[in-house]
Amino acid sequence: SHGLILYAITQDQRIGVDLEYLRPMPDAEQLAQRFFSPQEYAVICSVSEEQKHKAFFQGWTSKEAYLKAIGEGLAGLEQVEVSVNPAEPTALLSINKDPQAVSPWSIAGLTPAPGYFASLVVETKDWQLSCFDYTEQSVSGWGVG
Repeated sequence: SHGLILYAITQDQRIGVDLEYLRPMPDAEQLAQRFFSPQEYAVICSVSEEQKHKAFFQGWTSKEAYLKAIGEGLAGLEQVEVSVNPAEPTALLSINKDPQAVSPWSIAGLTPAPGYFASLVVETKDWQLSCFDYTEQSVSGWGVG
C-alpha cells in the first residue's frame, strides 16, 4: 500500500493482515452504509470529519484481515462486526451476529508507519507479536532490491 508491505507469519494458526494508507475518504459514509453493519455505520457518521477516515480504515482493515484469515473474499464484509471508533481499541465484536464466534480470535490494530493503519487477526488467544522493519538499505546486502 503506497510503497509499504506488511507480512504476517505464524505457525499452526490461521492469520490475516490488511494494510491501508490513511487518506481522506469523502465517500466513507457511503461505503460504510454498503459494507458495514448499521451500528458501525452509525459510529462512522457520528465521528468528526478528521476522524472519519481513521474510523473507516480501522473497520475496513479489521474486516478484511479476518476475511483473509478464513480465506474468504470481500463479499462477507457486512457479516464481520468490529470496533470502528478510533478512540477505542480495535476489536472483533461478532461474526454473522454471533458474539461467541469471535472467541477463538485475537485482533491487533497496528500503525506500521506514519500515515498507515493495519489490522492483524490470528486464530488464538495465546500469541506474541514481534515486528521487524526492513528498509531497502537494510536488506540490500541480502541481494534484495
